[in-house]
Amino acid sequence: MLMDNLTKAQRRKLKREGRKEERRIEQEVLKRKRFRKKIVKNTFIGLIAIIVIAFLYQKIVPPQNLAKIEFSQKEIGLGTVSQALGEVSTLVEISNNGNEDLIISRMDTSCMCTEASIVSDGAEGPRFGMASHGNNPKDWSKTISPGESATLKIYYDPNVHAKMRGTFTRFINIYSNAWNDKKAAISINGMQVD
Repeated sequence: MLMDNLTKAQRRKLKREGRKEERRIEQEVLKRKRFRKKIVKNTFIGLIAIIVIAFLYQKIVPPQNLAKIEFSQKEIGLGTVSQALGEVSTLVEISNNGNEDLIISRMDTSCMCTEASIVSDGAEGPRFGMASHGNNPKDWSKTISPGESATLKIYYDPNVHAKMRGTFTRFINIYSNAWNDKKAAISINGMQVD
């Protein structure tokens, strides 16, 4: 009824103002939507950044109160190995440079020609070989206290592959509770001859 009392010019002006107000409201709604999208996007980017920083921090700064396994060497060259002279062995020092006990729970090797044992306090533990052959000791573990060491004794028997001549590479896997290397791999290599 109010519109009936207005002149044509007043009605047009009122419609223009109404459309203008609708556009202003639409722009305000769009502005709020963009702002919300921006907040969601920035929050997502921030969370990703926090996750990446936390991951890198864990890799760079070692956790406190955990075992840390280190080896005097991880690649051992045996040189020339004579089949006629038989089995050869080498030693690698295993150190716990963490703050908690290092517990080695098992070991295995990549081939039946290679075996490994832990020597500690002058006593050699059982030999571990290729796990798939099923001969590895069960319910065995070796604890190395923080700041202490033990010796990994690695055996290579060229007579297991009597006809093989040439280069070889074998691996010894050490499984432990170490934060830095739960499945550490040591490799041996050499040249097998007559």
